[in-house]
Amino acid sequence: MLDRSQQSFKKKEGGFHEALDGFHIYAGDGHFHRPSTHEDRDEKGKKHAIGHLYALNLRNRDVSHLVLSSDGTKKKPHDMGTLKRMEIDTLKQGAKKGQKVLITWDRAIVDFAQWMRWKHNNGIYFITRTKSNMTKEVIGELPFDKGDAENSGVLKDQYIGAGEAIRMITYHDLETNVTYEFITNLHHLVLPGAIVQLYRMRWDIEKVFDDFKNKLDETKAWSKSLTAKCMQAQFIVLAYNLLLRMRQHIEESKDLKEEAIIKKSEQRWGQTKRVYADAKKPIPSWLEKLRRITQISVKFIRWARALFTRQCSWDTPLELLDHEYGLK
Repeated sequence: MLDRSQQSFKKKEGGFHEALDGFHIYAGDGHFHRPSTHEDRDEKGKKHAIGHLYALNLRNRDVSHLVLSSDGTKKKPHDMGTLKRMEIDTLKQGAKKGQKVLITWDRAIVDFAQWMRWKHNNGIYFITRTKSNMTKEVIGELPFDKGDAENSGVLKDQYIGAGEAIRMITYHDLETNVTYEFITNLHHLVLPGAIVQLYRMRWDIEKVFDDFKNKLDETKAWSKSLTAKCMQAQFIVLAYNLLLRMRQHIEESKDLKEEAIIKKSEQRWGQTKRVYADAKKPIPSWLEKLRRITQISVKFIRWARALFTRQCSWDTPLELLDHEYGLK
């Protein structure tokens, strides 16, 4: 078996570290809709937002609805409590027995004892960030190759004691000048830089929620019925995933891309390279993966809406899309 310092980053499936081959990898988070028009009011005459938990597949970009996390009352269940009450098959998103699932979540799910039960009993792993008030006792140091570009920015890789022995990676982001602490129950064969990459990709699900709210205009529950609320969430992710697949097909088959977005991406990448060059530090080898386009543009959504109201050949809408992409 190779020592972890001898391992190199290999861009295999999804561009993840080779030690993650075979893992189902997701970003998870909660998202709220405003209450429906006919929602029941509480004793103070107020209506309450409707909470859902979603998951984003970080390999193929598909979004799925996990569970309705609130019932329209003033009670706002904690994400960790909701996850504990979920069926394991739902949490694993259809992964077969023996297959491993990795979920990145925000700082709301720190329950290390439950993490370890999920890991040993169900093959479920987590990555999150430490809380500011979290007690952290370092109980061990893990060696890592600081010369490997995959680990650029990583300051420490340690085990901490917090009821359970949990791995903590300390990372300094040159671009923001902020130091982060990530915690995980992943084994030591996954390089610390790869764990940083995975948590950085968790932000993608926040961008999905932005698409839901500001581009698909899904800001309000359709009905007071809990069944209807779940159906709404399923329709939203279905529409989103279809738009994503349509855009991907057009880009690959017709080489039709929104150049303005690509240009902005190139500009941001140029800024990133200058920051690392000025600091005389190597750019993390996973950072270029984060340059991918993670949101569906307003232009594409506007075009897709018009497409379904037209009766015409496929070539005509593509010409219109090309025209839309060219507009400033």
